[in-house]
Amino acid sequence: MAKSLINLSINNFTDGLFYFLAFTTTTLLFLQVNWFMAGEIFYSGWLSSRSGKNKKYNPPDRGLLNRAVRSLPFVPGPTAAMITKDIKIFFRDFGQWSQFLIYFAILAIYIFNLRNMPQIADNIYWKMIVTFLNLSATALVLAGFTVRFIFPLISLEGSKFWILGLAPITFRGLIIQKFIINFAGVFLVSEFLMVATNIILKTGASLMCISCGLAAMASVGLVGLSIGLGSVYPNFKEDNSAKIVSGFGGTLNFIIALLYVSFIIILFAVPYFSFEIHGAISGHTFHLFLIFSWTVSLIATVAVGILPMILGYRNLENMDF
Repeated sequence: MAKSLINLSINNFTDGLFYFLAFTTTTLLFLQVNWFMAGEIFYSGWLSSRSGKNKKYNPPDRGLLNRAVRSLPFVPGPTAAMITKDIKIFFRDFGQWSQFLIYFAILAIYIFNLRNMPQIADNIYWKMIVTFLNLSATALVLAGFTVRFIFPLISLEGSKFWILGLAPITFRGLIIQKFIINFAGVFLVSEFLMVATNIILKTGASLMCISCGLAAMASVGLVGLSIGLGSVYPNFKEDNSAKIVSGFGGTLNFIIALLYVSFIIILFAVPYFSFEIHGAISGHTFHLFLIFSWTVSLIATVAVGILPMILGYRNLENMDF
């Protein structure tokens, strides 16, 4: 199809028509193959899935994922079952993991393009700007990632969410379970991005530690915020995660995530630029500013990441199903 369009654009109608007809005949061939396979396989398979005697019941320990989760000694059985269920639902939903791959593709393109940056090793001003812009870009991508994939998790339990109240797991345990498994994934991704991008940018050890520390705090705050607000504003009537995110709770989550990420980054950018670039403060004042920035960032992380989960747990406990 690409060659057809290229040839047609340069008025080469013969080759353009040839490639278009080749594309058309190939499409018709595969449509015929699909039609044949549907007639031979699909209907019989559908009948087998509807009849109970032909259903296969796999043992609970079958499969690599089941064995891996159950082999963790510190994870209780009910929690392990919920973790396994969440992972399987994620990979069985094409809309979820396909968009997940798109996020990773965007991040991969971003990392590879950093290699094309002009040499900034001798220019402390541009190195500082690019480093904090890199931190901001990574944190903003993580904010969008957590809102898109983590906020709908509670709502995706569906209209039968009340059944979890009968299961041997509390709502508090449910929220903690979802927080831990999602934090582990987001933390690994964010730290990998920070280490990789800082190595490419050839930043110093101080900025590397600041970037990795802020990425860790942002992981806690963003995951906790999404899990908490997803519990405060659940939508059990909708099974489309994109529609769940587009509601009031998802919009509020995204706005707070943007404000939180911008706030903690500015807390460190101001003293660094004041000391390293402008020389407006002394070294002692700079270290006091860093201590102040870490303290305020930790308080903001607790307020953004922990408090929403507490509110979400209480909302689920008091909800009438």
